[in-house]
Amino acid sequence: MTLPICPGSFSHPTTATCRWSTNNFVSTVTFYPQPTDLLPWRQWSIGFNQTIRCCRSCLLPLPWLCLLPSVSLTQPVVSLVVSHVHLLVDKMVAYEPSTNVPLVIAGPNMGFNGQVTHLTSMVDLMPTFLDLAGAEITPDLDGQSLVPFLNTGQSPTHPTSVISQFHGENLVMSWYMIRNGNIKYVAWGTGKEHVPQLFNLSSDPEENINLATDPKHAPLVQAMDAKLRQQVDYPSVTMDVAQYNLDMARWWTTAEPDWQGILAGTAISKKFPRNQGQLNPDWGQLWEEGPEGYWKAWWDWVDSPPTINPCPSNLTYNWPPQASSATVP
Repeated sequence: MTLPICPGSFSHPTTATCRWSTNNFVSTVTFYPQPTDLLPWRQWSIGFNQTIRCCRSCLLPLPWLCLLPSVSLTQPVVSLVVSHVHLLVDKMVAYEPSTNVPLVIAGPNMGFNGQVTHLTSMVDLMPTFLDLAGAEITPDLDGQSLVPFLNTGQSPTHPTSVISQFHGENLVMSWYMIRNGNIKYVAWGTGKEHVPQLFNLSSDPEENINLATDPKHAPLVQAMDAKLRQQVDYPSVTMDVAQYNLDMARWWTTAEPDWQGILAGTAISKKFPRNQGQLNPDWGQLWEEGPEGYWKAWWDWVDSPPTINPCPSNLTYNWPPQASSATVP
């Protein structure tokens, strides 16, 4: 079988080339991001993003996307999950470049050769492998086996929707996504701090038009929100995350002897040397622009119950805050 060669040039300064080879149903991918004059993180992000585009263009025409689940140690099953990173902000957003991950499962004696368009999730991988191995799949295990797809390309009982969520220090609040067919719904925080997002990926594949702001789509917004809440109580999870953030911050101030200096950007942690113990190279410089206000913001947060602040209605920020009641260690 002749495998396609990915195009080595895209409309970006960094190009990526990946080549495929097969040997006893084992496939490998090699990618080569070209050097540029951009900052290292930007160079890596662009190269990785272009590599994924390359892989996707290679994977779609391949005829060996599924296999028959009759395997042994002498007939290996190969599963390839192509992880990828959004060009600008890693995997922290709910847009398709961050959440739509290609999946290939290959092996001998395939019952179905082709592309499955039904939505699946990475939590389906473990029950799939257990199913292939003939092991027990307990009722409390997340996900569902993909073996029916591997046999026939169809699985009438497989869920029609998938969910995703993100919690991290890089965003001011958690987000939760549910996709049902080509309709995607995204809720932020507890649902009160930011307007939700609703996209029709068929008519708007780049997710530029938020249908949730159009009153005529209110019934669909309510239906998608209810469907999301059936799988995850996202308002409660959001508050749990906020409480966890506070608990960890308070613990850090008791476990890190130099926490004040680290927070102000003037010290390096000797006890927790992650990233050389610094928050980032320019943190201290930014802190010095308004240290009293920053300390006030810190203590206001640490000494208060967990809250989720709504997004501002404009891009004008009163920052750093005034320091009328600031406490500086």
